[in-house]
Amino acid sequence: MAKVINVKGNSIAIKVKTISKIFFGKLSDSELALLVLLVEENGGSPINLTAGLSHTLRTRLKMNENTFSGSLLRLNKKGALIKDKGVINLYPVFHNLAAEDKFSIRFTAVIG
Repeated sequence: MAKVINVKGNSIAIKVKTISKIFFGKLSDSELALLVLLVEENGGSPINLTAGLSHTLRTRLKMNENTFSGSLLRLNKKGALIKDKGVINLYPVFHNLAAEDKFSIRFTAVIG
């Protein structure tokens, strides 16, 4: 038995929000905004989070430094990204998400 969910809308924000709810639970508005921006800008490559890039991201998101750092920490704890020594890697399901034209999620139940 399989269940397919077709997600309406082709924006990265809708895709990230849907995937995040399934894999990581509810994200705060600041966590979701940061994750969407990272997915839009990244596409799957490691992100070298320099002080300059951190400032640029905070400015684009209109976040203060504490909110930004806290959101990164919580996303790391939830598993949406891995931050190690200033390098951020997104959870693989977010890689090349912008290139996907159709967005469907398939659940298959295995019985027995």
